[in-house]
Amino acid sequence: MTEIDTLTPIVARVMRIEDITAGDPQKDYLVRYRGQIYGDTAEAYERLAEQLRPLQVTPMFRQDKEQHAILLLPGE
Repeated sequence: MTEIDTLTPIVARVMRIEDITAGDPQKDYLVRYRGQIYGDTAEAYERLAEQLRPLQVTPMFRQDKEQHAILLLPGE
């Protein structure tokens, strides 16, 4: 099972995923998800951060044109 296979179902709880990009070593992220976050973004961030903490992964939320983007970074 790859890292993306592990992380995607967790992110899917807070976002309707439309696009997945594998990590870019130059930008230091593991995976980028684009789509629409369900409900309040602050609440979604808290839920996601809590679920990713045991995996030592930190989410970063961004706006990417009309979509939301979630970057997952290594480390807490």
